[in-house]
Amino acid sequence: MNTRLSLRILASLILAGGGALLPMSGFALAADEGIVIVEQKNTEYQGMKRLGKWGLATPVGVIEGESERIELKKKPVGNYVLTVTPPAGALSTIEVFENDALIKTFDQQKTANGKLTISGGTLRFTVTYAFTLIGNVSVTSEPAGVDYELRGPNGFIAKGETPGNFPDSVAGTYTVYYLIPKECRKSLPISRKLESGSRVAFSSKFDCDALGGGSRPTPTPTPTPTPTPAPAPRPSTQSPVRISLATASSEVTSGGTARYTLVVLNRGEDDLADLTGEFRYDASQLTISGARDAEKSGNMLRYKIASLPKDGKWETLITATVNGSVDNGTTVSATATVAGDDIKDVRASQRSDSAVFGVIKELPQTGVAMTDMLMLLSIASAFLLSLTFAGVEVVLRR
Repeated sequence: MNTRLSLRILASLILAGGGALLPMSGFALAADEGIVIVEQKNTEYQGMKRLGKWGLATPVGVIEGESERIELKKKPVGNYVLTVTPPAGALSTIEVFENDALIKTFDQQKTANGKLTISGGTLRFTVTYAFTLIGNVSVTSEPAGVDYELRGPNGFIAKGETPGNFPDSVAGTYTVYYLIPKECRKSLPISRKLESGSRVAFSSKFDCDALGGGSRPTPTPTPTPTPTPAPAPRPSTQSPVRISLATASSEVTSGGTARYTLVVLNRGEDDLADLTGEFRYDASQLTISGARDAEKSGNMLRYKIASLPKDGKWETLITATVNGSVDNGTTVSATATVAGDDIKDVRASQRSDSAVFGVIKELPQTGVAMTDMLMLLSIASAFLLSLTFAGVEVVLRR
């Protein structure tokens, strides 16, 4: 019995020693860093500063803002995608600069992509607005000379006497308040939506002696009616849409194949339609070898998602070859976004995801990764030892 116990203790020590060889800490791929700048220009219109909102998808996450200029330091080298929501009435043009050199211009577009290529470099997105989505708004009354207050998008307020005309008004919803004397019958506010290139005319007729000729009593502003409280929204803990981009491996050999899985989920209460999924990558690092039903354009794959029902799931696989010129230790990043009218109010951070992997130059000569080799050796050793101890126990029983 003592001999058998000793053999078992010896086997445990040997297996423990072999098991100690299995854990191997992964090496960290140090990313080079630079500066990324987002700035908005030509934001003044009708005496007011009008800023848009933007979301920046980076290799390590998404940043949102609406400031006129922001400078992001210590950002990793890789691909960046900027999505802009222009202010009311404006179209946006995005210029991409690398180290003050103009690389690309995205004319009248809301999305642009750029790349921070070298450590210590600067990538700059400059957004310029053209307020061309405008129309005409007029306010009239019968009789004329009635005081009014006109309110519109972006805090626009104008006061005067009818008739009033505003030929360069930005597209959006306008509301007029007729400020009539208290002796007259109350006038409720009137709201209408102005489309680009169209006209909105407010007109009202008042049958009131106080609005006749001669001096008029001081008008009393008509109070804004108290809106009927809307029913409390159902509590929600998640966005109606979720997107996920994942790689099959954290390391791929130079010249090897990288596999991505792109998934879009509908977690909302309604069906979604006419969505567009985009996969952006660095064409100098990757060559797409498999992308079913995708429209390829430059360094981007575009997918049309005609419909996505409630609790539905859309999924696709993408395969790419790592170019042989990519150096050992390089970090390769890719970004995926989903857009559409049904989810235009969803924040950019909830409509984007990114994935990265490291490039290794070559595998060991056996073609098996070192960690996998050690694991196989340990399993084989444990199996042989178990057979040996089984034979010893048989001999001891005899």
